[in-house]
Amino acid sequence: MKIRNPRRLFYCYRRYIILVIVSLILLGFINNLALGQEHTYYFTSIQDGKGGSGTKQNPCRLNGNSKWIQEIPDKPNVEIRFLPGDYSHYGSLRFSRAFTNWITFISDEPYKAILGGLKIYGGDHIIIDGFNVDGRGVTDGPIFHVGSASKNIIIRNNIIHDS
Repeated sequence: MKIRNPRRLFYCYRRYIILVIVSLILLGFINNLALGQEHTYYFTSIQDGKGGSGTKQNPCRLNGNSKWIQEIPDKPNVEIRFLPGDYSHYGSLRFSRAFTNWITFISDEPYKAILGGLKIYGGDHIIIDGFNVDGRGVTDGPIFHVGSASKNIIIRNNIIHDS
């Protein structure tokens, strides 16, 4: 097939070409928004046994076991925020999961979430930020420990002391 006038062909299909270009631009913009979206989950120190949805108004409960960490989605920009309170009745919080994306565990208000201890075994891509680790409730070793199998761990802006 020989195209006699390429300019005429463009004018015939220009609406479709423009529609395709605009669609591709919008699709890229929407994907960038979705990839940059933060996923924030909240935890509370209240021990009433009722699980929450993870919002600030209805936070999740730890329920005294380390299974909660397995339920955290491994996707970009996830923050796990601990509301102000005393979490030392759980003893040491244990982080033993290797994430492929950076996951930030952060006190919602700096130093207002009090942990008894903090232990990381085999963790990967974990950021611990803004906690007060005071040693109460720790009966099985050091207040703070990062195991040798752990990697890509960032510990910043924490107060670590004994009670």
